[in-house]
Amino acid sequence: MVNLAQTYRGQDRAALVIRTGGHPESFTTAVVEQIHNEDPDQPVYDVRSMQEWVDRNLQSRNLMTALVTVFGAAALFLACLGLYGVVSFGARQRWREFGIRVALGARPQDVRKLVLAHAGRLAIAGSAIGLALAWPAGRALQSLLYGVGSADAVALVAAPCLLLAVALLSGLGPARKAGCVDPAITLRSE
Repeated sequence: MVNLAQTYRGQDRAALVIRTGGHPESFTTAVVEQIHNEDPDQPVYDVRSMQEWVDRNLQSRNLMTALVTVFGAAALFLACLGLYGVVSFGARQRWREFGIRVALGARPQDVRKLVLAHAGRLAIAGSAIGLALAWPAGRALQSLLYGVGSADAVALVAAPCLLLAVALLSGLGPARKAGCVDPAITLRSE
């Protein structure tokens, strides 16, 4: 046992760590009894296993990680919705142009390619800007995140690929509508 007279005089408490061969919870009463046998006035409190100590210390970090994950997923979802809205709005604004192209002989798949190309350009431009900003932001956050580098290759490749896929998927609806435009109705409405 530890002689309390030998411990640091400035501290009013001590921690005792015991390695066990089985479940630490099963040894709790025996350890407390042994401490009281040595010094009946010694208070024993806050008895926990090492796993409980680790879980308690990591609880706030786990909460922060979960919050960052939720907010990141929400931001990605909002980016996808915004991209869909921009592509749909842009295709609707070019409705007259599509009508003229079809009237001059463009095939519906050519019009669909225009809308999908516009969606792809938006995604590529947004990804380029995002990647340019991700590096300095990653460097700034690197000290706050354990085991995560500032240039996580998986994230830096997966996010632009996902946004490109979402851009192309979000462009399918407007592209289909633009490919079915009737030039007579479109030109007459103006």
